[in-house]
Amino acid sequence: MFSLGLTSAETTLYGNVDQAWTKVTKKYSNAAKSAADDSNTVGFDPVQMGGGILGVKGSEDLSGGLKASYVIEMQPAIDGTSTGDNGMANRQSFVGLSGGFGAVRIGKQYSQAFNNTVGVDPGGATSIAGNNSFAIQLAHTGDAPLRQSNGMQYDLPEMLPGLKVGATLVYGEKNTANGKRTADGQGFNISYASGPIYAGYTYDKVKSTGITLVSTNDVATASSKDDNKLVTMSASYDLGVAKISINNNKMSVGSKAVDNTFFAVNIPFGGNANVWASVGQGSSYRDDISADKDHESFQLGLNYSLSKRTVLYAQYGEMELGGVGSAKDKFEQTGTALGVHHSF
Repeated sequence: MFSLGLTSAETTLYGNVDQAWTKVTKKYSNAAKSAADDSNTVGFDPVQMGGGILGVKGSEDLSGGLKASYVIEMQPAIDGTSTGDNGMANRQSFVGLSGGFGAVRIGKQYSQAFNNTVGVDPGGATSIAGNNSFAIQLAHTGDAPLRQSNGMQYDLPEMLPGLKVGATLVYGEKNTANGKRTADGQGFNISYASGPIYAGYTYDKVKSTGITLVSTNDVATASSKDDNKLVTMSASYDLGVAKISINNNKMSVGSKAVDNTFFAVNIPFGGNANVWASVGQGSSYRDDISADKDHESFQLGLNYSLSKRTVLYAQYGEMELGGVGSAKDKFEQTGTALGVHHSF
């Protein structure tokens, strides 16, 4: 940490580096598909906590009880092959102001929907396969609603200890052929945390955007009539010997939707290790087959802390989606990861 200028501004360089040996198998269960549609990939990739991060953050105390702050993050490709991850501010990048009125942040930020889910997911909403939080990582545009660009988040002053209420405004900065703005969004969030208890709810809606699942398959195309709506509900309770949690998230465009619920348990042991597991299930509408299909997933993980900053981990996951595409009756994915995660 070091100071800049003649004020009380502070700047901190931080981040994490993550690499794991991974094996991911994808399979389509349909006799009409060729072997080229299946894949079996082995290599090194970031898995834990969303991969590598290099960030700079800072704050400055102002007069009148105000405080200014900022965050700029990027995700470098540690293995040198995932070039799509490289770039300035491809994670969070925002400036904020806080005081007696609450707090406001403007720029690219993690959505409140993602924050509400990742807080109760022992897998950190990132995994080698069977991502039980995948339903909130469907594409609006880019990596939204995981992170929202061109957005403003406002936190109201805390009215009761542990109670947080906020609102979000997002501009898509896009126009359709008839001049109607698309990808503009609004939302609100409310959560309560006290001792071992956490409960949260978020609601977001975005204009004229569709839903995709497993990157390339449409659940619902964009609609000029119906907004894309996302609702997340989470709760957790720490028993001391174990932390149990539940999350439900549903994204819909009209009557077409992806709905997912996961249950998780995280058990610490030995003082520097924890084992966790989660199971998820739900349904997804398939636009190309005009029907709903079930999906389910399973994850198992083990973390062993060598220090406060360095963690060895192992993960295994399974995910199965029924009816992925009209010519693909079922999509299955399994994955294994053995890695090391270091934060600084």
